[in-house]
Amino acid sequence: MDIKYWDIHKHLSGNKTRDNNYNPTTTEYYSGVIESFSDCIYKVSSDNGAHNPYGNPDYKPTVYTVTALTNQLLDFLLWYKALITKEQN
Repeated sequence: MDIKYWDIHKHLSGNKTRDNNYNPTTTEYYSGVIESFSDCIYKVSSDNGAHNPYGNPDYKPTVYTVTALTNQLLDFLLWYKALITKEQN
């Protein structure tokens, strides 16, 4: 099974595209800060985990980047918990 982040991200954000002026056309599960956090977590993880686009293997994220991503991930998990709790009720 080939799961692609961008397909999931597009679905959760309501299938926004340039053609519909970035307005959601389906149910919008996340937006705003959580949508931005998801995007940031993916991009930094991809750049520093799967491949290094900077060409320098010594390049490492700073302690500030790691702290920010950790906090973003924790906020994302709280959002997910609230979504699942709401769906179950």
